[in-house]
Amino acid sequence: LEERQIDRLAKMSKRVADPRQTGLTPKNRARLRVLQDDRKLRSLLELPDRVWAEAQSKPLKFNEAVRRETALAILIMLYCPIRSQNLAQIHIERNLHRPGDGRVFLAFPAEEVKNSQPIEFELPRRVVRLIDKHMASRPVCLCPPATPWLFPRRDGAGPVDQGTLAQRLS
Repeated sequence: LEERQIDRLAKMSKRVADPRQTGLTPKNRARLRVLQDDRKLRSLLELPDRVWAEAQSKPLKFNEAVRRETALAILIMLYCPIRSQNLAQIHIERNLHRPGDGRVFLAFPAEEVKNSQPIEFELPRRVVRLIDKHMASRPVCLCPPATPWLFPRRDGAGPVDQGTLAQRLS
C-alpha cells in the first residue's frame, strides 16, 4: 500500500478500536462500594493494628510472625495502591529507599511494574516503625537471618509467592 493509504487505515483503526479502560472496572467499583459504610471502612482501617496486636500478645513463633507479616502487608496496601505481585516482591534494599532524613520511600522501577511506569510512595512513619520492628525481630522459623525480602519464602531464597500472600490477605 501507499504511505497515504497506510496513514488513512491507521486513523480509521483508531476510531473503531475499543477504548482503553479508564478508572475502575464495574467489578472493582462494586467491591469498593461496601467501604461507603463507615463501620466497615473503620474496620478495614483498624485491621492491621488489630492483627498486629493479636500477634504481639503471644510469644513470637511461626504463626504469630506470619500474622505480623500479614498485618504489615495490609497496612502497606492501605497506604500504597500497588499490585499484589509488587507487594510480595518488596526487597528491603532495592525497593525501600532511605535518603537519610528519616523518610522512607517504597519505590518500584519501570521494569518491575506491569504498566512499565515507575512508582514511588513515601511511607508514613507508623508503617516504617512496624517494618523496622518486624525486620529487627523476625524469627528464624520464618526465614533465615539477613533475608532481604520483606515477605520472604520460608527458605529465604526469594519473595513469597504472590498467590500465597494474596490468599493470606483475603
